[in-house]
Amino acid sequence: MSNDLIVPGLAGAPSSRFDDRPIEQEKIGAGIGVGLGFSVISTDGKQFKLQHQGDAHVLLKEDGDPAQTFDIVILRGGENPSHTWYKQSYDKKHTAPPDCHSTDGIAPDDDSPKPQSTYCQTCQHHEWKMQPNGRKGRACTDSLRLVAFPVSQNLLERAVGRRIDNPILFRIPAASMRDLIDYMAQLKARHPRLASYGYVTRVKFRQDVPHAQFQYQVAQWLTDEQIDEMERMREEPVAYRILGQAPDGSSLVRLSANGAAPQQITQTVNIQVAPPQQDINPKLIEAKVEDITPQVPLDDTPPPKPAMKPIEDAPPDMNALLAAMRPPAR
Repeated sequence: MSNDLIVPGLAGAPSSRFDDRPIEQEKIGAGIGVGLGFSVISTDGKQFKLQHQGDAHVLLKEDGDPAQTFDIVILRGGENPSHTWYKQSYDKKHTAPPDCHSTDGIAPDDDSPKPQSTYCQTCQHHEWKMQPNGRKGRACTDSLRLVAFPVSQNLLERAVGRRIDNPILFRIPAASMRDLIDYMAQLKARHPRLASYGYVTRVKFRQDVPHAQFQYQVAQWLTDEQIDEMERMREEPVAYRILGQAPDGSSLVRLSANGAAPQQITQTVNIQVAPPQQDINPKLIEAKVEDITPQVPLDDTPPPKPAMKPIEDAPPDMNALLAAMRPPAR
């Protein structure tokens, strides 16, 4: 991943809120080599699909074309990929739940209709081999769960007619997991005290590959007040439930995991990484975001402050989003 796509010429620096406080060690993707009262954003081809209150919606821009970017604040994330397996071959019209699924990526959830193995690592469907469609891969699908605050509220309002101010499940497909880990690692190298909820992450479909694959960049640094609100939100019960956990760390999806812990099984995950793309200068749509300065090195020298230019079809800024979430004064 090209460094200039990570922090594309943003003015200033991230908040110093984390400098004098302990922060939780992030485990997002550390293990990598649907309706439970929350909304879900996943992919359908090169489209963002929103699952909300039992209905599916493709997220569209104002001109009616499928949105190619979505902005989020990453509140929490799964340590390992989650797995889903269907006995039937993939069909867009097939909306039944998976026959076997694992939220924590270690073993099937208790409510899996047809568990295929005691542990995911030893399951025949988790093996990397030739599939009936003639391609190599796994019959069991991987994805990484992110607990996210949705910043692109304009897309959500266009889809369901209202804001979604609660944490959502944002699914990262297998082909995009490695780039996410690299993106976060590069940010950590530049700002060691920065947490994932200290900035807005722009998720964008790559246009140089035929399949759905994301690229990531920082769209906005959050202020101290905004970070405080994100810290409150990441502690809400739903933020843990999205990952199949209770706030005390116990499992909500595998009750057996809460007793005597079974022997730890180390996972080895093959992730197919696409060849590096050419450097591009994407158009930022977030309010109050400066122009892109290409070729920004990852060092401690802050980039020069670029000139502002008008931004079309910009969603509300974070201050407006947070203000709308607060209850009216009595």
